Amino acid sequence: MSVGPPFFRRALSTCTGLLLVVAAMLGTCVIPAAARDPLPAGTPDQAIPALWTLTWLATGVALVLAVVAFRVRSRSFLVTGVLGIASVATLLLALFLNDAGMAYWGHGPAMRGASLACFTGAGTSLIVATTVLSTAFLLPGRAASAARGAP
Repeated sequence: MSVGPPFFRRALSTCTGLLLVVAAMLGTCVIPAAARDPLPAGTPDQAIPALWTLTWLATGVALVLAVVAFRVRSRSFLVTGVLGIASVATLLLALFLNDAGMAYWGHGPAMRGASLACFTGAGTSLIVATTVLSTAFLLPGRAASAARGAP
């Protein structure tokens, strides 16, 4: 089964929006909470740069997905590779967010909001990773697009 370019564009645009929500959630909920972590053994000087890196990773992958969504009309080796790399990067984002959520869960009730935001971001990133990977293989190739009359 293959899908047409409009579905491909909508799916990747939705994934772009979800990753931007994850980045915004990290920037507004998790990073300020990590800066005021009440646990004496907490290391905000190490955690905050790592969380900003995750925020920029989510934003960068969202930018790549937006460019691919609006520039690509058929599947090629390059498009499949780029979407595969974006999917793996999003999966790593989900794993890192899950790790941060588990760590903040043990820091007490003051960090539960940041922990839940990390878990929400991890779940959203998993959904995005699976959607991007499945969309990469469902997009028709050049021959099928030409037969349908797509440019």
